[in-house]
Amino acid sequence: MNRVCELCGEKAENQRAHIGGHILCSVRGVREELKKPVGDTLPCGFCGESGHAACNVYIQVKKDSAKCTINCRLATNIKYAFAERGSDNTPCRNVPIVCGLCPSMLTVGKESKSQPAQWRYNMEEHLARDHPEYASPRNPDGQQRLPHTVWVSMELDQREHLAAGIPLSQIPSPFDRVAGPDEGVDDLGQQMGVRYRAPTRAAPTGKGKVKGVGKPKAAVNKSATGTADAPERPPRKKRKSNSGAPIASGSGSVSGLK
Repeated sequence: MNRVCELCGEKAENQRAHIGGHILCSVRGVREELKKPVGDTLPCGFCGESGHAACNVYIQVKKDSAKCTINCRLATNIKYAFAERGSDNTPCRNVPIVCGLCPSMLTVGKESKSQPAQWRYNMEEHLARDHPEYASPRNPDGQQRLPHTVWVSMELDQREHLAAGIPLSQIPSPFDRVAGPDEGVDDLGQQMGVRYRAPTRAAPTGKGKVKGVGKPKAAVNKSATGTADAPERPPRKKRKSNSGAPIASGSGSVSGLK
């Protein structure tokens, strides 16, 4: 169903992608002739407005699928895997993602619980506001380099910018204050209690199993008599860290629509 965009007055064949173009122009400082401006802080990916509790977005990742929950009055269904990849016809990849630096809402054994999410095009603002200790595109002087998985989850490609009408001169260079894929945080981050776990999981297979992931073998120490000591039991983890979690992939939908 084509709607008339409340921001520009034109027909929007894909509400999420159309509004995403306006949001990206706002992020990059490209001026548009709009009837109503894009929200000034963390705009909703469906209506482009700010400050509405109904526009808060949550995402539930389970095996190879993702389910987004949002009650924005203009919300439409999201085919998550398709939208996250983008395409030549619809380059916009503005979808909800979990910030790997925010405290995880997941507990061991309940890994499919919904978590607060951020729209991808809002991640630069989110990092600068809520995680200023980390370097990011809007805060390049942050003391800690940005974890690799966080950057990968939010990085935008050139075709998204060009599709939104952004001139090449206003497309930023790739951000380079990013930690390597196998690195953790620096000493300061550890002192601040910030945890980062490098990714250890491969993409899910069609049967919902993860390839290449096995149970780690416990180290066995031999005593002087040649007998093996009992392996040490690893400490119990109470909560999982968001950092290093893969981006949701597979089929997906939006629930809670009015």
